[in-house]
Amino acid sequence: VFFVEAMALRTDIGGNRFCDAVLEQARLDTDQYRKAQEYVEKHKLEQLFKSLLAYIIKEQPSDPERRPNSQRATKEFLVALLKERVAEPRATRLGIMTEENLVTMFNMLDVHKKGVIGRTQMEWALRAIQRPEAIETRLDDFEDADLGTFLRIVRPEVEAYFAVPRG
Repeated sequence: VFFVEAMALRTDIGGNRFCDAVLEQARLDTDQYRKAQEYVEKHKLEQLFKSLLAYIIKEQPSDPERRPNSQRATKEFLVALLKERVAEPRATRLGIMTEENLVTMFNMLDVHKKGVIGRTQMEWALRAIQRPEAIETRLDDFEDADLGTFLRIVRPEVEAYFAVPRG
């Protein structure tokens, strides 16, 4: 947006050194933004913060002294959670999900109560747990899944979602 506005300004006043400087800054800002976005993607920071936020919402840590608007308890909770996750990076984690939640998801997707779900339902499950990229890699030659197959496919994807990003 800033770049487009600078281009319009340059066109309106015939291009001068100020506009050229503004355009150069916009180009640099765009390059910095692209680099920042690459960093966020490479280190899976969006995934990390979504996971941390989910934990905060689930646990709702509160300040024992009940000070209004205090973030102390939340910060302490986050520090403890991050220390735990760094100390045990390979530990099996379903994040805020439980095995029971995954079974419930399967049962909800099995609308005809036949004990199996099809590819469409499995794709929906992977999208629901924020792992749409797994559709291509995990559902190759997929037909139907019973509960055991569903858990073998979905559980590692939930764990990957809540895993401590490495890098």
